[in-house]
Amino acid sequence: RIGDVWVLARPDRFELPTLYVRARLTGSSKPSATDAVTLQLVSALVADAVAEDLYPATVAGLDYTISAVLDADHVALSLKCGGFDEKVPALFDALLRGVRKAADEVVEPRAFAAAK
Repeated sequence: RIGDVWVLARPDRFELPTLYVRARLTGSSKPSATDAVTLQLVSALVADAVAEDLYPATVAGLDYTISAVLDADHVALSLKCGGFDEKVPALFDALLRGVRKAADEVVEPRAFAAAK
């Protein structure tokens, strides 16, 4: 389930059209230690899944962050991206494709071994 999605338009001092998107994909139960470690590995798998495809975006001035958020009540995968507003939706879509790709690879024990 998606915990929250924020879309923030932030003009900076040079009046460049920028956009920032934040999303948290949260679980629905109290997390265990295993859940927390698994989420750390999944965040590493997502980062690995998108790194090559998104390198040109980072060179072009877009940025993104993929991280595991560990709270007492839940664990969440946090996706943040930002940059020039016309390209951010494509960047966010690529991040979501990376989540899907990582989810497909989670069943592969070799993927977890590589992320350790």
